[in-house]
Amino acid sequence: MAVEGETAFVRIAGRGTLKMGPAFREFLAAAEARGIRGASVDLSPCETLDSTFLGILAGLAMRLRRGGGSVRVAGLSPKTLGLFRTLGLDQMVVVEPAPAPAGPARPLQALDRDAAARPADETILEAHEDLVAASSDNLPRFRDVIEFMRDSVARRQGGDPAVP
Repeated sequence: MAVEGETAFVRIAGRGTLKMGPAFREFLAAAEARGIRGASVDLSPCETLDSTFLGILAGLAMRLRRGGGSVRVAGLSPKTLGLFRTLGLDQMVVVEPAPAPAGPARPLQALDRDAAARPADETILEAHEDLVAASSDNLPRFRDVIEFMRDSVARRQGGDPAVP
């Protein structure tokens, strides 16, 4: 990952999952605070993506679109493209047919999965809420996850679970 100018460059190798979710979300928040208007995401070396990771991308796309920016995603496998279409993400991001441009001249920085200050349950909850915000068709798919994560956050914070 790297930020150059107004663009964040991310290459996901292996698995884009909830394990990297909090740190990935934190990197994106820091990049947004620096004023990025776009993101280029290369998924060509990625084996699989889960709903938390996809929800983080959906949230980023929604926030950048509100400011006139965009998210470009390249290197989608047929399976991953199917996930994007099923969840409505193909309507929120620019899907590039070929691998993403090389990005900045300097090497991309590895994501420190342990550096995230935000609890994983909050990231998972926000990601799934963003998927529902991206397409109301996603509510039946993720209602149980959202309710479970709301309960988890509330228990951790010592309060009552929020009623949906």
